[in-house]
Parts: sequence; C-alpha cells; structure tokens
Amino acid sequence: MKKMKIKFVLSVLLLSTSYSYSQDANQQNQTNETANQGVLNNGQTLVSAANFNQSSYGASTRFINPPTRIEGSIYLYDKWTNYAIVETKDRKRFSINNVNLNLRRNRIISKIGQDSLFIFNMEKVNKIIIKGKSFKRIDSEVGGRIFELVYESKDVSILKFHSIKLVESSANPMVNRKTDKFVKKENFFAYQDGKVFDFKLRKKDVLKLITSNETEESKLIEYYTKNKLSYKSIKDLRQVLSSINTIL
Repeated sequence: MKKMKIKFVLSVLLLSTSYSYSQDANQQNQTNETANQGVLNNGQTLVSAANFNQSSYGASTRFINPPTRIEGSIYLYDKWTNYAIVETKDRKRFSINNVNLNLRRNRIISKIGQDSLFIFNMEKVNKIIIKGKSFKRIDSEVGGRIFELVYESKDVSILKFHSIKLVESSANPMVNRKTDKFVKKENFFAYQDGKVFDFKLRKKDVLKLITSNETEESKLIEYYTKNKLSYKSIKDLRQVLSSINTIL
C-alpha cells in the first residue's frame, strides 16, 4: 500500500515528456559534476523539496545527446555546477544544484541523472535565483516568458531577456565560418503597470520610463550630470531607481 501511494504522488508531481537536444562535448563531460553547496540533485531531492504537494513544480524528461558540429551552447551557463534557490508560489523555499537556462526553449531545467532532466513549471514558481541572479516568469501580450530581474520594485522593474541565435556556416572563405554557431543575445525590457515593453539603455528611454513631466526631467538630467552617471550603464540606472524618491 505504501509503494502504491508513493507511485501515485510521483505520477502527479512529475509529468513525463520527451524531446531531444544537442550540446557540445565539453558539457557532456560535466554531467556528473556537482557544487559543494546546497543539495545534490536527483528525482527524490525534487520530490522531497516539493514536500509531496500535489501542485506540480515541474516535469521530468529524458534526453538524447547526438553528435553535433554546431559550436556554442543552447544554455546560458557553460557549466552545470550552478547553485540555485527555488522560491515557490506556495511559500516553499529549497536549494538545488545543476541548474541552467535553456535559451532555445526559455525553460529553467535541472539535471537529475545521466540522461534525465527536470523542467521547472514556472507557473508554480515565484522565482529561481541562480548564482545570485533572479529569474522569473512574467506574462505579457506575447505570452509568458522567463526574464532575469535586473531591478525590481513595486513601481517599475528592469528585465533582461536571454535568447540565442543560430548563425549558419558559410562557404565564403572571407567569412571563415565552417560550422554553424549558437550566439547568445541579451535584450532589456521594462515592466510597469502590468505591461512589458522594449527598453534600451539610452537617455530617451530612461527619461520616458522614470519621469512624467518637464520638471521631473530636468531634475533627473541634473542628477545624472552632477553625479557623472551614464544613461548606458545598468549599474547607474539601478542607483537612480533606488533613489528616485529623493531625486524627483
């Protein structure tokens, strides 16, 4: 009876799916590496972390790693030894290892075996902090996407979207590109009043995001000038947003 109960809970928590993907040989050698902090990942770890709650935090899957000639990786981090903290929407918090962001599918996953992955259901997760960086699913007009939270407040948030582009090989000797290559890309967005919109690190966008009249614009420009800040710096923008109530 006990075995039947465990099997039932596992079937509810972990939904089996299947897909294949490719990655370079170096990543394959890193499959069994683990970080020195946190908990070692396996199926039981994730089930225990979920405390056998019947709300699913994700799904397990198996993968095949066929030979490939594509340079680069579809993952944000080159290595899998990434310590992470998971904060769920039902107020649970647990730590895991071997976490990465699949840039092609925009999914956060964890290796739980030689050929098994755990795909997090971000509708059940509030945020996942990987190596000190927070990642969160945010719904918008184009659907739900996982963003890196560069800055977050109740009034405005600055987001970074990580993606990947496949640059195809070329027979042109002047190009010198014999194989296909994955190139990582980053784009900034802003989240305000329940909407996600394009945002660039430039004066025009910063003023539009923060100020609402000419008086506020003048004060913000003066602050940037006086403190020798750059509109192209995300670090300077964080400083401004953190002090905005005293600036305007």
